[in-house]
This record gives sequence, structure tokens and C-alpha cells, in this order.
Amino acid sequence: MNLSSMTREQLEALCAKQAQEIGASKTNGLTLQVGKSGTVHIRGINGKFGVALYREQAEKVIELVKSGRLEAFIREHARELPLKDGTFRD
Repeated sequence: MNLSSMTREQLEALCAKQAQEIGASKTNGLTLQVGKSGTVHIRGINGKFGVALYREQAEKVIELVKSGRLEAFIREHARELPLKDGTFRD
């Protein structure tokens, strides 16, 4: 799926579908929205404020996750990356 070739309507539909899937599971409390400026907003990560990504940025994050590099990086640096409460977990 190449997000950069999608129309705004297609992107909104995709976000709505993903938000429904996330909402159905409610395991992580994340929601997706299309912002007024055309960004992908991920709510539930950073307290009351969401994280906003332009489509190209979201695609880069998706590829990073799909490749396993993000997960490997977190495992490799687990002792340097505290959890939000300040504790560390391997």
C-alpha cells in the first residue's frame, strides 16, 4: 500500500477503518484521525495531545516497523530507554 498515491478521501477512509479496528479491540487506546492540515493524528500516545505525521513521515514509520528495525533497536537499547514512569525493562 503506497499512501503517497492515495487521495485525501482514500486516506480518510483508511484512517476511519483503522480507527474502527483499534476501537473494536481497545487494547491500546489509540485512535487515528485525519487532521485539518492533512496529517495523520495518532491519539493516545502522548497524553491528551496526539502525534501528527505527514503522509511521507507515516510511510517511513510504517516501513521501519515492518522491517523490524524499530523493535530490534528498542531491544538493543532497552537499558538506555526508560519507560514513561522512569523505570527500565528488558
